[in-house]
Amino acid sequence: MFLIIDDDPSISTMLGWYLDTYAKRTGYAIKPALSLEDGMKLAPQASIILLDYIIPGTPKEIVLGSIEEMKKHAPVILITGFEGAEGGNDELLETAIKDYGASFVVFKSMLNSAGMPWLLLVIQAAIMRRLRDIKET
Repeated sequence: MFLIIDDDPSISTMLGWYLDTYAKRTGYAIKPALSLEDGMKLAPQASIILLDYIIPGTPKEIVLGSIEEMKKHAPVILITGFEGAEGGNDELLETAIKDYGASFVVFKSMLNSAGMPWLLLVIQAAIMRRLRDIKET
């Protein structure tokens, strides 16, 4: 299952619509979750998790901390509209990947018709990396 955790239903719908053909062709279902709590419940069944960085009512530290738990089940790709001050993106990338174990960070500004094929490549790379890691253990 491709799990999309985002409080904005329009983002979940757009991502689901774009990923639908690939998911069906490869045997995956797409499941949205509008809260971190709902996403955490679904994470054990996921093959890939797309996680929004900013979820209203949930501190960013809790969102980042949830990556550690969710990555036990599936690769986590952090999706964010956060485009902070100069250097802020680099800090987020380093923190999310190095400190919390996210597979990739994708900026929402890239989620357009030109960026969606790139997102699909990121998802495929995360799944391949996960399969390689499982094979090595």
